[in-house]
Amino acid sequence: MQSNSLASGASLLRTAKGIVVFSGAGLSADSGIPAFRDGETGLWNTVDPDEVARIEGFPRHPARVWSWLLELKKWVDERQPNAAHQALARLQETCRGKRLTVITQNIDNYHSRAGNAPVLEVHRTIHHRRRCQQHCGFTTKLKQAA
Repeated sequence: MQSNSLASGASLLRTAKGIVVFSGAGLSADSGIPAFRDGETGLWNTVDPDEVARIEGFPRHPARVWSWLLELKKWVDERQPNAAHQALARLQETCRGKRLTVITQNIDNYHSRAGNAPVLEVHRTIHHRRRCQQHCGFTTKLKQAA
């Protein structure tokens, strides 16, 4: 039965004009990045997301927000794309001539680092520029603390 499933999947890939892959926190778990809402190990278990991840929390606790974001960025930067990210990059290479698009809610940038393009990041990445919410034009990259 499994070989039928693999053959059927391979046939679909061969005849497809385009391929879309949706990914989420489970894919990066093997890289050591816990899901935000995962039971006992979730990132939201130790912090209130309204305080550190919503724009309304920043004016109330800017130091806490920056500290949490820097820690999260450090965690992401210290880890690497895993075998699943690499497999999707190989799939894209194998399926030349077909458009393979990855849509992810992950903020770790591991799909791009593994070699996929395009990658549509629903929540952007921890590496994107920060911008002024008052539209003053100020932008900056999140830098790692020394």
